[in-house]
Amino acid sequence: KHEMSWSLPTSPGATLSGRLNADNIKQLSSLILRSDRPGPNNALIGPILELLVGGPYDLRQRVTIKEPAVVLLIFELLPSLPEDLQLELWSTLEVLLHRSLWNIHTCQSLQLVEKCLEHLKITKSKKVANHVASMLEILVGYSVSVKELKAIMTYLYTSEQPMTWSSHSSTLIRTMINMAMNKQPDVFFNFSGSLGAAITLPPLSKWPTHPGFSFSTWIRMEKPFDSQRDYYKPVVYWFRTGKGLGFSAHLIGGTLVLETTNKTHKKPQTHAVEFIFQSYQWYMLTVVYSRNHLRSSEVFCFVNGSQVLRADVTLPNTDSVFDKCFLGTSPAATPDSTFLGQMAAIYVFSDTLSPERIKALYKLGPCYKNHFSLKAESDVVLTAQEKKLLFGGHLSSSVLFSYNAKAVDGQLCLDTSPLENQSSFVHSPHATALEGVDSVVTTSFISALHSLGGAQVLLPLFSQLDYAHANAKEYGDNMSTNLLSLLFEIARSSTIHLQQLVQMKALQLVSYLLEKVSPSCLSSELVSCIFEFARHLMEIPNGKELLQQLMEHLVFCPGLWVKANVKVQIQLYDSIATEFFTSCLDNSGLSLRELVGVAQLLYILQEHYSVTTASALTGVRSSVLLIVEKFVSQGEGIKPDEMEAILNYLCTVPEEENVSEVLCLLLECTFSDVGSAVVKMFEEQNGLNAAMKLLAFCSEELTLKALKLVGNTLHKSSTSHRQHLLENVGIFAVVKEKLLSAGQPVSMAMFNSLFEILVDCPSPVITDSHYLPLDLSHVIVFPEMLAVMTELISLLHTSLSDWVESDAMMRMQLLSYVASLCVQHQANCKALLQLKEWQHWCLVLGDLPGASEEDSSNLQEMVRRLFLVILSYCFKEESDGWRVWVETVAMQHAYSVVKGMPDDQVQKAESQFLDQSTSSGTNSAVDLLSESQTSFLGEAGKDREAVSNPETTCGDTRTAEPKPCNNDTNNDSSDSAEPNRSSPSPLVAGPPSPLAFDFDRGGRKLPESPLAVKRSCSGGGGSGSGSGSGGLQKQISSDSKVSSENNSPLLQVKSKTVDPLDRPIVSKTFSR
Repeated sequence: KHEMSWSLPTSPGATLSGRLNADNIKQLSSLILRSDRPGPNNALIGPILELLVGGPYDLRQRVTIKEPAVVLLIFELLPSLPEDLQLELWSTLEVLLHRSLWNIHTCQSLQLVEKCLEHLKITKSKKVANHVASMLEILVGYSVSVKELKAIMTYLYTSEQPMTWSSHSSTLIRTMINMAMNKQPDVFFNFSGSLGAAITLPPLSKWPTHPGFSFSTWIRMEKPFDSQRDYYKPVVYWFRTGKGLGFSAHLIGGTLVLETTNKTHKKPQTHAVEFIFQSYQWYMLTVVYSRNHLRSSEVFCFVNGSQVLRADVTLPNTDSVFDKCFLGTSPAATPDSTFLGQMAAIYVFSDTLSPERIKALYKLGPCYKNHFSLKAESDVVLTAQEKKLLFGGHLSSSVLFSYNAKAVDGQLCLDTSPLENQSSFVHSPHATALEGVDSVVTTSFISALHSLGGAQVLLPLFSQLDYAHANAKEYGDNMSTNLLSLLFEIARSSTIHLQQLVQMKALQLVSYLLEKVSPSCLSSELVSCIFEFARHLMEIPNGKELLQQLMEHLVFCPGLWVKANVKVQIQLYDSIATEFFTSCLDNSGLSLRELVGVAQLLYILQEHYSVTTASALTGVRSSVLLIVEKFVSQGEGIKPDEMEAILNYLCTVPEEENVSEVLCLLLECTFSDVGSAVVKMFEEQNGLNAAMKLLAFCSEELTLKALKLVGNTLHKSSTSHRQHLLENVGIFAVVKEKLLSAGQPVSMAMFNSLFEILVDCPSPVITDSHYLPLDLSHVIVFPEMLAVMTELISLLHTSLSDWVESDAMMRMQLLSYVASLCVQHQANCKALLQLKEWQHWCLVLGDLPGASEEDSSNLQEMVRRLFLVILSYCFKEESDGWRVWVETVAMQHAYSVVKGMPDDQVQKAESQFLDQSTSSGTNSAVDLLSESQTSFLGEAGKDREAVSNPETTCGDTRTAEPKPCNNDTNNDSSDSAEPNRSSPSPLVAGPPSPLAFDFDRGGRKLPESPLAVKRSCSGGGGSGSGSGSGGLQKQISSDSKVSSENNSPLLQVKSKTVDPLDRPIVSKTFSR
């Protein structure tokens, strides 16, 4: 008293708040700190809190701030107190504000936002900073002026040190996110709970009980349930007549109880709602009374749009005036029936609301206070169906009366129902707010931000992401995530701000600023934040434009993400390929494929994720390719622009490692369910040019995939286009040229791929461990491929000594395949004869320089036997078959002369071929071929063939060994030799075996054929029987009979085969 220039109040009714101002509070604070020696301690807290609440401090009984000036005194003392005392005082203030909105309203008038910012700047403790931020969240979440929000933004933009964030800026931004998420009414009635604090309604001439009515409002209860006061039953609404008939609802603890009285002096019907209303939380309460004529009437209760009660009830049927209507109390107006809390806009509808309309009403939010006439009245995102339910006209016409805290003139609460609605009130429709009921109008964070210019005021903060943190060890580098989360939360909360972001292309600016900052700002949390907001945009009807900008400028922005950590990049593209892609498929209004495009993804691969330049980014590359695969496999396959982009990539990228994966993707598409459409698109874009380019690569992997692509394209092409490729383009000549230029030896995998093209049976699998098992149902479709395979094998292997043995095996395999197919199908013989100089490639396959004597002998014998099969077909089926025989003899002679063979060897070979070709019947040629292959297999091969080819042919379980042919044409089949069960023919039709033509290299020499037949002439030798071809004709007829007696299984299985020209091949004995 001696040091202060003013005196403290001494009278019992005097208050500190009336005498204290800013200067007095500083003087009082200084005095307290000087008098409390050796320093402030816990003894100081008690008296200050007693001054604050106007009596002994008790959170259960005294939670209302009586002296607002004490709050200013606390803020003045806080910087000088120890940390523990600061934490205690901050916690106490937070509890008081949570317990009562009126306390928040009181503190709001003291302009505490600026004071909190000052404390946030000077404090060094993170714990204290968190409490200060919580205090700010409570104050700003309740109401914030434009001036206060400007002070917050100034705090973020300015700092005491250049290029440095203000202290605890990250904490403040996280607090602002919670401010934007705050969903509480900005206009409401505050019921103090004092005696008589209620709203009285004027009398109604008749209550709308036909067909019923609905009551709806948002409520918040402050007084918690007290087990010692179970008689405390605060009333929410009371609509009754003077005789007590009508409806009411009251709370018992956290349970809402509905009462309906239909007769005088009768106990009311009560229905307890199975829902617990927590204190200090907002709930939307909707009660619907429905009158039914053919069944019992019903009452429904909905909390937050969900039904929690349905019960039968008897509604009162009276014409009396409802003159006892109150909100927040009963007619008795006792302290135990007075409601303590808040109510937002109050609606009573003269109709029963449907559950769908109630859900739409809940989605409209607690801030709505109009009469459902105009769609622009709400800033909330709604679907078309929800807008129709709310603003279609039915809801507006059914409003009986409505009151809100903004339509208040003094104590008069104005009715805001549409003027065109018929009034049910006896006199004036306006209600009266009694003492203790205050109308509160606040300004939300979103509204204040709109006054400052909207979400664009946050964009310059992204340029400060590289600024140093005053508390770097505490907050890390999450500033980018916090800022982007704040921007997205503002767009979620308001359609106005969302449209603003779209119109100004804010995300493009954000992407540009993020590219300029440190890569550490691109964190995993940032990726999660982006996709969370993207999913929200997919769920709302007006989010497509912003989603497109989000995908273009933030998600698919390689220049931005290539700087980030590899794990972050993998997370980004994995999220796109998995859950986000699925979400886009579920949303019919968005096509991620059209939004991004295959061309952009391939550009990302080529420019930023090349294997040679960034081998550590293999996982990222795989994720991007997975997205491309999902795009092209969607719908009807690859589109023209996508196919063009893929082919351009294959032709322009020089690195084999980068081409391989895209080529594999294209190959998978051609073998998919929509492969025909993909191949058609591939042909239209001249894709074979790219495939031919890939054949010349030195990588065998690329060559094999390109061969698979060419083979599948030929397989699925139309007949006209295939004919064009064969005749005009010369596709196989180009393939041969490209493979020869690559200079790669023909491996087993390449041999299998080429053979698949030969028989037009492409497969997506590359087989490099064994030769393909031969399916005897195959038909030679492209005989030109035989010449290609022959030339490749002969030219690419001759200079490689290490390949000689495998080369012999490969040649024998090809000859075996062709011979088996020719024996099985006449169409294969016909296809082979269409090949120009087919004898030449056969002779080339049989001539392997550097091979062992055994290999050379086996190859030449196999070629000779193949000639016999073809010539036998020519003699029996072709009219000029003898010409083929002449050409074959001439070709063999010419080839021998060109090779420089001695004359005696040439004459010996020709004599041997002439003898067998003129004296051996068709069956003899087939059996010679069968015997030749069996001898190559050896004993182990016989065992494998015995397993893979069962000894069953057309009902005969034995394979008879034919007898040597003689001149007697009446030989009886009973004189046949004993059947040989141990060596079945390897060409018997049946399930193909992978070992069916795997020749044994046992070193055994070919035996003399036991099936060689003698000449049928009286002189016993030579060709003197008859003249010209007569003797040959007789011999063929005689051999054919032997063939019939030998019962060859090779010829019997032909009855089930079909010619490729749809002409059945009839099983018959080859005899004229």
